[in-house]
Amino acid sequence: MVYVHAPASLPPLLNGSILMMTYATAGVRELLTNWLQHVERLQLPILVAAMDAGVISQCRAERFQCLDWSSTATGLDGEYVPSTSTSGFRALGRRKLESLLFILQKGIDVVMSDADCVWLESPVPMIQGQRPGYEDYAHADLIMTTDCLDPSEDAAGSGCFNMVNAYKNTGVLAVRSTAVAIATLKEWASRMESGMRDDQDQTIFNELLDGSGPHDRHRDGNSWVVDEPRRKDFRQFAERWCARGPPQDKGFNKPWKGSASERTIAPRRPNPGSRFIYDVCLPNVSLSLLVGIFSIFDVTNGHAFFVQQLQLATARSPLAVHATHTFGDLPGKSIRGIQFEMQ
Repeated sequence: MVYVHAPASLPPLLNGSILMMTYATAGVRELLTNWLQHVERLQLPILVAAMDAGVISQCRAERFQCLDWSSTATGLDGEYVPSTSTSGFRALGRRKLESLLFILQKGIDVVMSDADCVWLESPVPMIQGQRPGYEDYAHADLIMTTDCLDPSEDAAGSGCFNMVNAYKNTGVLAVRSTAVAIATLKEWASRMESGMRDDQDQTIFNELLDGSGPHDRHRDGNSWVVDEPRRKDFRQFAERWCARGPPQDKGFNKPWKGSASERTIAPRRPNPGSRFIYDVCLPNVSLSLLVGIFSIFDVTNGHAFFVQQLQLATARSPLAVHATHTFGDLPGKSIRGIQFEMQ
């Protein structure tokens, strides 16, 4: 059986389900093995974007399906680099996004998670709106996590979407192959190509969702500051383009109230009992991207799981744990990953 596939010869991957994807270099071999062993237990289709020859060898040895993305390497990301290595980390993030777009454009819905994410339960019922309390997720173009550390704010249903100090985290993304989702990711990729030198995929995506222009910041010493004239010009353009009035702190968004569907003739309406999703206008990209936020009780960040230990306080097991919040790429990711190794 062939396990490593060139982009031009990728076989059919699934029939009507959702593809579980990750990406990896040989430097995160242990985390990749751990990710695979957990996802394989869920009996979901798997594809790994192999970023270098080391992962391709691992694909063949451990017999899992890989997309050979190694030829896209730039020389900056040939091995694992922490986020403190801005050039390599940025290059690797761009390649991750390009591999995700490649699959979405084949009409396949994807859950893309980092290799340091441990899946304990299938996310498919929740994403498809089949889990009580999450019915509206069936309409979302994109569902993602945040770095929110406030359980009460998250439990209120907002997912900390508009909290100033809570980043949307790109380590877990459920993306439908809708035209608006693909257009959004293409804009993200374009900004990755032309953005500031020290930006990386997550900061750029947050600026996109928050309604910022692709070039409305500049570097001043050791801190980012706003270029006020350019920011003002873009905001005025964005307010006209979105026609929604002044933006929220986190962009042009509002809770979704229902809309026509691109897939069906019947209109879609929100379920009163569901965790709500957001209707987001991305200036010059899309008037309406529907965005859901995974609850930190369901897709838990590392701080919420290992430090706050919300799972013990609530007696509620998450779908997944993403080993985030190690602050400065300390060894915490590896240590947290080891705690989830399969026996």
